Amino acid sequence: MNPAILVLVLRVLLALLLYTFLAILMIFLWRDLRSRGLTSETVPDAHLLVEEGPEPGKVFLMAGSNVLGRSAENDVSLPHDTVSTQHAIITFRNGDWWLEDLGSKNGTLLNDARADKPLKISSGDKISLGGIRLVFKTGHPSVD
Repeated sequence: MNPAILVLVLRVLLALLLYTFLAILMIFLWRDLRSRGLTSETVPDAHLLVEEGPEPGKVFLMAGSNVLGRSAENDVSLPHDTVSTQHAIITFRNGDWWLEDLGSKNGTLLNDARADKPLKISSGDKISLGGIRLVFKTGHPSVD
């Protein structure tokens, strides 16, 4: 067999393998996007108000996912000795706000009840993290 023909056949086979790989990759990506839903969920305005703690009256605006804790890197930084580094998380999913403890040492309370599992929260709910008490409110802070 002529070496030029052999090289051409190998190039064609390599191109077919590459296009097959890309097609399979696109199918997996398409399925993943379909399973997650192509429409992104709009996160409504909400905020946390510090009711008791080192900075009473401070307001934290909520995003789709908000980690609460002592670390300055958290979305809601609460520098207090009784608050864990990453204490809890508030997320918006499927049209509702949810509170979940992240294995904190002192626990998380929702309306004075221990939050041992993810719990749905609504406007006016009181959230306690160690020695800090927050009020969750929907809407923009200036609309209260």
